[in-house]
Amino acid sequence: MKNKKTPRSILEEKYKSAIANVKAGKNPVVGHKEIDSRIQTLIKNSTNQRAVVTALITSLVKKIENPKQDIRLHKTEFEGGYSARTYDTHYITPFLKKHLPRIAMKESGWLTRSIEQPHPFDRNFPGKIKKSDVKEAFLFLLEKVEQKEVNPEIILETLLSGLIKHLNEGVIKISPRRMTDKAEMILEIIEMLRTHFKCKRSSFLPVLAIYSMYQLIVKEVSRYKGKRLLALKSHTTADVKSGSLGDIEVVNKDGSRFECVEVKHNIKIDEYILIDVIRKIRGKGVKRYYILTTAHPEIKEKEQDKLFKKVKSFRKEDGCEIVINGVFPTLKYYLRLIDTPIEFINSYSKNLMKIYKQSPFVSKEHIRSWNKLLKGKV
Repeated sequence: MKNKKTPRSILEEKYKSAIANVKAGKNPVVGHKEIDSRIQTLIKNSTNQRAVVTALITSLVKKIENPKQDIRLHKTEFEGGYSARTYDTHYITPFLKKHLPRIAMKESGWLTRSIEQPHPFDRNFPGKIKKSDVKEAFLFLLEKVEQKEVNPEIILETLLSGLIKHLNEGVIKISPRRMTDKAEMILEIIEMLRTHFKCKRSSFLPVLAIYSMYQLIVKEVSRYKGKRLLALKSHTTADVKSGSLGDIEVVNKDGSRFECVEVKHNIKIDEYILIDVIRKIRGKGVKRYYILTTAHPEIKEKEQDKLFKKVKSFRKEDGCEIVINGVFPTLKYYLRLIDTPIEFINSYSKNLMKIYKQSPFVSKEHIRSWNKLLKGKV
């Protein structure tokens, strides 16, 4: 008797086949025009519609494991339904985090409102999936599988092959750039970053720039001797949920917070932002907390005196110094402290590529734009 396939074995087997297809240069298609066009729609939108792709993979794996299951019935409350969210949490999302992290959800695709609707995945599904063509493609494929017009194993292998190819094509190697004069180098780097931050969906880039600088200064500046820079956390995870006090955190040897940074993009600092920071860090022993923004001026009009009074009062009460400043002035200051500013270029470039491979917060557009700036074409 054949051993029953498990969700993990199904995923690993199809992923292995998909890798082989891509290496062999095979075009990932089923051979059915309407089905292939829908698969391509989902592949092209995979980084922006991660929950939908996760839901499709979950459904396909479940159908392969249990052919009798109607995969449109994704909740146990439906007669004959199953818990797709539990299935996803246990098997699909961990697989995606391991092999295709750019499209992996943090916990489950069913935490997304457009997917977790208490309605079957049929043509009347009311979930407000942002792109109508993506929604139509998703529901169309599930319908074709249930009507037995296409084998779910073929769709899964084709989808994985296409995702691997799509997520890896166009990856650009960062080009080196030669600069000589330090002062000139610093000014040029700042202007490069100003331009880079104008890319679409660039709110994570200033965080990455400041983090890249901290990677250097914790090694070179005496203030940080014996301190450790924590790894970047998810840009979309709430601080309360993650337990973090800011976007960037430097800790003491015992793990207690030493210095933290909150980075805003095109947002002026106001009383509400400051109050939220004070609420997070009160009594936590943080020595210094930076609130940085790319906006200019950094503070909302007529709020400067009010904010500085609160900062002064909190320092007297808690011992923590809160510094409100701009991202660019801060980078300019630290660039003067490190031995060679080109080190920052290398650090930022490496981090861009690293995050690009791991998550959707850095896009192909971000990589291409930075590469053009490094080549002096912008």
